[in-house]
Amino acid sequence: CKSKAEKRKQAAASERQARAKAAQALIEETERLAEAAETAVESLSSMALPDTATGEKEVEDFGKDMLKSEQTSLATHQAFAEFVKKHRAAMEQVAEGPTRPGKAKVDALAMRAEVAGAKRAAALASAERNKHAAIQRREFARLASERRAVAEEQFERDQAVFRRYDA
Repeated sequence: CKSKAEKRKQAAASERQARAKAAQALIEETERLAEAAETAVESLSSMALPDTATGEKEVEDFGKDMLKSEQTSLATHQAFAEFVKKHRAAMEQVAEGPTRPGKAKVDALAMRAEVAGAKRAAALASAERNKHAAIQRREFARLASERRAVAEEQFERDQAVFRRYDA
């Protein structure tokens, strides 16, 4: 009987240690995700919009669209950061509290599924940001090209005027 009781105690102790290690690993992963989310939020917050002081309607409308897109992306990242904080708190609670033997495994699987969903949401938000950044680059390249063409035409007209006066 003693050996069975000791074996049960050892099994329970090893299960607690394994649960604590798994919870610690999840906490570390969550912290890494939280840092990544916070970095993304900071980078989105500090992102500069194009200068709309020129008064051009196209640039102004484009700036408004980009602002709306960045605000949506920022909200997504803030929601993800909140999820990560809640996840971290839940994992710390799982690591500290006593649970049924099978419950820890179920909790860990549920948390992994949530983290996978959050990672997917973050990836989708990142793809959306990249798409809008590509649109922004194309739009500003087009505007710069148009401005360059207008400047070249003006230069040619000025050169023609100077040639007339020189002749």
